[in-house]
Order: sequence, then C-alpha cells, then structure tokens
Amino acid sequence: YYAPAADFLEKLNLPFHAALCRHAAFRLLFDLKRAKEALESLPDMSLSFEEEKLLADLRQQMDELARELPEDADKWDERISRLGAWIQELYWGIEIAFTQGSWLEFLGRIIRFTETILQLVLEKQFKIPAANIGQIFVFAQIIQKNYDVSIVDALRKLPTKTNLNMLHKIAEEIMRQRLDIVNDEMRAVAEFAQTIEPLIPLRNHSILGHGFRGVGEEEIARQIGRRVGATQNLLEACLNVLESLRVLKVENPYEMIRQVVLKALQ
Repeated sequence: YYAPAADFLEKLNLPFHAALCRHAAFRLLFDLKRAKEALESLPDMSLSFEEEKLLADLRQQMDELARELPEDADKWDERISRLGAWIQELYWGIEIAFTQGSWLEFLGRIIRFTETILQLVLEKQFKIPAANIGQIFVFAQIIQKNYDVSIVDALRKLPTKTNLNMLHKIAEEIMRQRLDIVNDEMRAVAEFAQTIEPLIPLRNHSILGHGFRGVGEEEIARQIGRRVGATQNLLEACLNVLESLRVLKVENPYEMIRQVVLKALQ
C-alpha cells in the first residue's frame, strides 16, 4: 500500500511524506537503487528534527544494504552484519505481507528468509562463503575435508539443486553426523527450516515457481499441518529465530515511516 499512499500524499502537497512512502514501496521490492533515489530527489524544504533524523537514518541504511558482501577473512564480521541486515528486511516484508493478507508474498518471503538464515548461520560458524550454488559446493567440500562430514555426495543426489535445499541439506548432515560442532544458532535455524520445508512445493506450483496455483492462508496452513493461527505461528517463529540469531538491531523503518505519515495526516 506504500505506492498508492505516495500518490495520495503528493496530491495533498506533502512531498516529504510521499517520498518516504515511495522509498518504502521500492525498498520492499529490494529495488535499492530507486529506494535511494526516492530519498535523494527531495527538493529543499524545512524539516523537523525528527524528520531530518529519519531521513538520515534511511539514507544510511540504503548505503549499507547496497554494498556488496565482502569475502575477505578480515571483513567477515562485516559480511555477517550485512547478511543480518538483509534478513531484517525480509522479516519486515513478511510482517507487512501478513498484515495485508498478501499470502503469495508472505510465502515467497518466508522461503527466501529461510534460505538467508541458513546461509548466515553456516557462514558465521565456518567463515566460508555460501551465497550461490558454486560457492555452496566448495563450502561442502571444505567441511567434508576439515570436519569429516560426508556431504558432497548427498548434495549431488538432490533431485533439484537450489541454494535453499543445498544449504538445508548441509545443515542436516552436520547435525546428523557431528552434533559436537552444532551450536544453538544452527539448531534453531535447522528446526525452523524443517517447519518451512512443506511449503516449498506450494511455492513451486505457484507463479513464484513453475505453476499457476493460487496461494491463500488456508493452503499455507494445510501444508504445515495446522489450522487455527498457522500463519501467525509462522510469523512468531520468524521472530523467534531472529532473536536466536541476535539479528534485530534497529527499529522497523516501515513502521517509523507509517507513524510519521499518520502524524502529518492528523
């Protein structure tokens, strides 16, 4: 609803607030270039201290999100922090999709969220990049050699190879074969991924994958074997895993924008 809100606010001659909503609309789509441009295109105007601070915070967040993930060992903490920022963005998008009842969007973001938290927890522990299929195979080879975990053949036997199912398989095999190197974060993420796994066929048969099947709240609940409150439980599970990973560090920018806009309309 941020894009229509931006159009409405422009008609009310509220260019600052329209720009904030335009920024949020592009940001939700991870169109970071246009999200940043929405903030930079503002004409000179008098802003309150609160508005100036919000604008500065949003611009800083855009700069951080737009940077490439470093792969140097001496910048590993920065890489993990950047992954955490992307995970925060995904969670806020999940929350908004839930509020709006946009279940296809909810499903897609939940699955992308799962892939990214698996990447984060594995990279954080082993300090090896695993951002694409090539890197994930190399990751598996190194773990197999250094930790005596049989992983590579298990990956090769996967009928389809995606970042998500490969990362999940690596986490599963480490937990099955080497519990002594499994930490609480990996355990929490693997448990969450297990909960999400039944939703993957639903995604694959929707327009997010290779089909045209519609996605509603009932279908999501049915796939995970629950009825009442299933999507609410998934949202809470996302928040719980974020807390386990200690990822949520800044206030929700979408909620901050919403509050500033509501204040202007009042």
